[in-house]
Amino acid sequence: MIKTPQDHLNKSIDRQTFSEGVTKLISRLNFTKSLDDCFRFFIGEVQVGLIVPKLAHYLLNYPEIFTIIDKKCILNPNLKTFRERTDSVEKVLLELKSQSVLKVLNGWRNEHYFVRESFNTKPLMSLERAAAHIFGIKAYGCHINGYIKKDSEYFIWIARRSKTKQTYPYMLDNFVAGGMTAGLGVIECAKKRT
Repeated sequence: MIKTPQDHLNKSIDRQTFSEGVTKLISRLNFTKSLDDCFRFFIGEVQVGLIVPKLAHYLLNYPEIFTIIDKKCILNPNLKTFRERTDSVEKVLLELKSQSVLKVLNGWRNEHYFVRESFNTKPLMSLERAAAHIFGIKAYGCHINGYIKKDSEYFIWIARRSKTKQTYPYMLDNFVAGGMTAGLGVIECAKKRT
């Protein structure tokens, strides 16, 4: 049984034990109560996310930007351009941040993620990274893992996050990883994170 990170440093672990540990970790992290409670987020006819109920409640105060009806949150269709959408939502988020009503916005990074239907579709706007999960947008990342072979055994490299990271401080992590910042390709993102 792993009690502290140091218990298994440089020690082999069998596949069964590893799989069970990962399964338990995923179960602990899966804290979404129900997607049925979320509001589908639309830009035009395209669903780009799932908004958590708490955020939907606050967005009701911005009818010039969002319409909330029938478990849908629709961005104002008069916001025609990428820049208009991005700036309008950013203004709302900055106001909510100043009111300290959504704890997640305390992790504001001044880093944006594209908001789009899927990875290869045209971005419709961008959104502050700290708000990505409460809007339920598809966020993408770049991950690099490393391994070495010693005799006939393989060993993966596992990094430890900084104690000062905004998210998951001092936890184990991929060798190199990070979210796909709006405007960067996969290679640029990988270089940024190394």
